Amino acid sequence: GEESLTFTSNGSASTLTSNMAGLIDLTSVANGDTYSVKINKHDEAAAKAAIEISDAVDVLKDIVGLYDLTGYAKNSGDMDGDGVIELSDAISILKIVAGLESGGTFHCSVKSTAQATSINVDDSIILTTILLGDVDGSYAVAEIL
Repeated sequence: GEESLTFTSNGSASTLTSNMAGLIDLTSVANGDTYSVKINKHDEAAAKAAIEISDAVDVLKDIVGLYDLTGYAKNSGDMDGDGVIELSDAISILKIVAGLESGGTFHCSVKSTAQATSINVDDSIILTTILLGDVDGSYAVAEIL
């Protein structure tokens, strides 16, 4: 699906959409302003379908020490965003699989030497969209430059 970011500053919003490679060019975003950023994904059904029982099993394996989730997998498995993989995260994934909770929630992971709260024009950053619950990464992610 197509990815986009919506930047909002002082009540004015602009949306930038990814190219065929999944990249979003941020050069048109004004420097010096403070923005609220929203990630927009256009293939909600595919995002929900990517969250499977195997994702919950991977979280459970991490909890009992059979597997060590790192990087994308750890960020995706941390459903409540508290920085800890725990039983409640696996249960949240299972609720999405069973249709008891909605899925398809995306967050941004920052790969940068810059802080996520303050990005300057000269900073080199890569934001990667993370589908919460998609521990095995079966949903294609886009890098945002």
